[in-house]
Amino acid sequence: MCGFVGEVNNRGAVDRITLDRMSSRIAHRGPDAHGFYADQQGDFAVGLDSRRLKIIDLSAMGDMPMSNADGSIWLAYNGEIYNHMELRRELEARGCRYRSATDSETVIYAYQEYGLDALSRFNGIFSFALYDQRSHSLVLARDRMGVKPLYYYWDGERLVFGSELKAMLAHPAIDRRVDRQAVDLFLSFGYVPAPYSMIGGIRKLEAGQTLTLEDGAISCRYFWQPRTQPGAERASGAELAARTRTILEEVVQSQMMSDVPVGTLLSGGLDSSIVTALAARNHDGPIDTFSVGFAGKGEILPDPSYNEDLSHAREVAHMLGTRHHEVIVRPSRNLTSLIGQLAEGLDEPVWEGSYISIYLMAEAAREQGVKVLLTGDGGDELFAGYPWYEGYRRLVGYKPFQPLVGLLHSVAEGHLLDHWPEQQQRIRTVYQMLRADEVGRYRLSHDIFSAAPKHALQNSAGVDDMVADVLLRGLLMGSRGSSVDKVGLLDTALWLREHFSQRLDRMTMLNSIEARVPLQDNRLVDFALSLSHRQKMPGGQLKHLLRVGCADLLPPSVISRPKRPFAVPGDWWLQNALSEFALDTLAATNIERWGLLDGRRVEQLARDYILRGQGSSAQIWALLNLQLWCDACLNEPQTEPSLALNFAPSAQLVGAAL
Repeated sequence: MCGFVGEVNNRGAVDRITLDRMSSRIAHRGPDAHGFYADQQGDFAVGLDSRRLKIIDLSAMGDMPMSNADGSIWLAYNGEIYNHMELRRELEARGCRYRSATDSETVIYAYQEYGLDALSRFNGIFSFALYDQRSHSLVLARDRMGVKPLYYYWDGERLVFGSELKAMLAHPAIDRRVDRQAVDLFLSFGYVPAPYSMIGGIRKLEAGQTLTLEDGAISCRYFWQPRTQPGAERASGAELAARTRTILEEVVQSQMMSDVPVGTLLSGGLDSSIVTALAARNHDGPIDTFSVGFAGKGEILPDPSYNEDLSHAREVAHMLGTRHHEVIVRPSRNLTSLIGQLAEGLDEPVWEGSYISIYLMAEAAREQGVKVLLTGDGGDELFAGYPWYEGYRRLVGYKPFQPLVGLLHSVAEGHLLDHWPEQQQRIRTVYQMLRADEVGRYRLSHDIFSAAPKHALQNSAGVDDMVADVLLRGLLMGSRGSSVDKVGLLDTALWLREHFSQRLDRMTMLNSIEARVPLQDNRLVDFALSLSHRQKMPGGQLKHLLRVGCADLLPPSVISRPKRPFAVPGDWWLQNALSEFALDTLAATNIERWGLLDGRRVEQLARDYILRGQGSSAQIWALLNLQLWCDACLNEPQTEPSLALNFAPSAQLVGAAL
């Protein structure tokens, strides 16, 4: 697991000092080795700069950039290919001669033998830049689920690329100019979906996509796109549950490959508990597990539900005999400093604060010497774990009853509930969802800001309001199934790939930790997309296949417990420990510095929620993180910043093996 940057210039040399400055911004991704490669043929020049985190083959033979035997193909790589040993045997049979034990070398030789068709053979998490000296071409690629990031900038002559946005901003050709279309998408979704980025001119390579630069032109193509094919897997419920379990066992076993210590993030929910249980079976001795909890003023939070997961995680850890560690986050002044500095670490803003928990657990793992963490990300999206899937199922059942639709319209638009505006708004939303198509329903249920308040907030000159809809329709193209199946697909393609995976990658890699996501393995994803929602949630039971297939692995209290979000006490923080910080940050004069939003409206929204409890905490977190990102990333740095953070006073590591 690593980070890399690079440049291809069709009109001159590549500056090594610039690439070194770029890669220094992401040294946390690869603190174990630093390498550089350059080639120039006339006016054509290429440079690759790599930072390595040693996970497989700890020798210098695994350092990058890496080449094939004759030096005609060079690779800068970030990731893990879990089936690399199987591919290695195949490639060695074709005459390839390895010098290392790494999966990086497998990427090189697979490309040498199969070209871009090699991408469909890889099962793993990766992004890479591969230079083919024979054709003077460069290939960028990103894994199917987009777990590993990759940004690029193309001006017609120069291609600049890097593992993180902060590295790209160190290149002198790139202006710190905000992409207003990206801001609009962020206010809708709460994250910035590929191919957009917050900086104008910089794009994210999409998940499952390659970019090729050859003969002075770039071209992109997909080697995989998520498509629902419900009903492709025909079996009884018991058979499907058993199949789910079998695949899970294979996946977790394959993802335990490592030459360094492995642990898990154990939230106490079903998904992370299953991954931990299976990982513990494939680990010599007790495995390290990490959980997070929260303390409030006087050590007690007003809402104890925020620590329910912590007690369940303890129960699982005790049952499995893990070496368990708990991080308790306290609302000290250092929490504001941590949030402010993590704004840059995130690369792009997000709408909620759970990244704080991930960062602090990864920090604890680093302190314990763990360099690889397995997580449960993906179970909710792929196996119908969110409560709104049951809501969608019921909603579709209501559609044929036209008298009910008419009644809802009368109540929503009439005066019967004038004194109960919140209830009237709920009914109006149900009516609108009944009338909307699949994309409209998704926007109504998922958007942070709906169209009217979003437009009132921003200076929307040059913003196309239809971009979000076009993006959603493109993701649904070619998929079959019910509305429930399709909302699950959109959650997988957007929430999971564009938000959760990026949050996880940035916060773990800031601590030089590799995060792996077994539930997003090719085998499990392909299986899940072949099932209908009726197979995943018969009778409305969410995550039925995971609960039944893994019932013997965990305590009944964990198997049967309802879904709880992985969240921080963000509403309580905003109205208590972070209230002054949030109000100062969202003051009109601060907002108007960047010219993106109406400062007066933003300040009023913040005051309404923080001081009077009116409005949405999700909206305030989104606005807060957007402003913090602007403050951190739009100013030209006076010195090279360091992202080696340490905020122990705001969190305490407690507990050992339970």
